[in-house]
Amino acid sequence: NLMTEQTAIEFVDFCVEQFERVEKIVFFGGEPMLNLKGMEIVCNRFKYYKEEGKIDILPNFVIITNGTILTDRMLAFIKRNISAMTISIDGPKEINDIQRIYKNGKGSYDIVVENINKFRKDGLVKFAVEATYTNLHLESNISIEETVKYIQKEIGTNNVLVVNCRGNKKYAL
Repeated sequence: NLMTEQTAIEFVDFCVEQFERVEKIVFFGGEPMLNLKGMEIVCNRFKYYKEEGKIDILPNFVIITNGTILTDRMLAFIKRNISAMTISIDGPKEINDIQRIYKNGKGSYDIVVENINKFRKDGLVKFAVEATYTNLHLESNISIEETVKYIQKEIGTNNVLVVNCRGNKKYAL
């Protein structure tokens, strides 16, 4: 279920009441872009408390997303609020499109790359790419290092995190 408006308000109120400072809020789990309204409420509530002088600084707002959903309203929200994003893409199209598919069976690679290019074109935020390394990579003779190099070259970022589902190790490059 999506976070309700009331829960979002109560969450921010709790943070302001209980903590001297909140440095970062990370929107993740499921797909946070499905609940743009909830993220807007959280960001706006923190801004309200800053304007009222109840907090000294705004937290950095970060999104971890699969990168498949992007509307003009979301772009505007990101531009106003988000300092960094992590976007999931599992390496080459042929790997990603087997592991990350829509209900209709179509792979997500092309739309994710298109959306990454929109972020980059608009200079919205700094972003990283997270890839999940699986047996499919091994069966396709693609190493972790090759996955990282592919993302660096084709996606155009050096901020790459590879989660190795074969041994629960993380490789950040």
